[in-house]
Amino acid sequence: MANTIYKRNAIVRSLTFKHKQKDEVRTIDPSHTFNEMLANKLCIKSKTQIEVVPHEEILYCVACSNYTEVITTNGQKFIMSKTLSWVEDKISSNSFFRVHQSYLINLHFVNRIQKSNGFNIVLKGAKFAIPVSRANQKSINQIFSEQ
Repeated sequence: MANTIYKRNAIVRSLTFKHKQKDEVRTIDPSHTFNEMLANKLCIKSKTQIEVVPHEEILYCVACSNYTEVITTNGQKFIMSKTLSWVEDKISSNSFFRVHQSYLINLHFVNRIQKSNGFNIVLKGAKFAIPVSRANQKSINQIFSEQ
């Protein structure tokens, strides 16, 4: 048996099952359960699989037109068919900051801020410095001066 729940323009089926050994009927609302489980994770879909990446494992994200590259702390690189703005809205955490039109970084992994030839941020485990836009230089200074 299944009940239909309408949530966020999607149809989600609640599962009703009978326990084999006990004469007990349980109903699971997957929209509630799965949303809680995936609250701090980013689901990255490809043709063959869906990769679930916890927010704390994301090092930075790079915009590539209508795609986004997600780079993790262990060096894995995933490509999403979503914009960087979409990813930024989905993550919506205080640990992430959009330092540039093309870069969203995890502030927990900032290793060094270089102030020569413009602002650049070096992240732990990153192979290059990430540029900071002129508009965000003041914000970056404020974030790291308060600590």
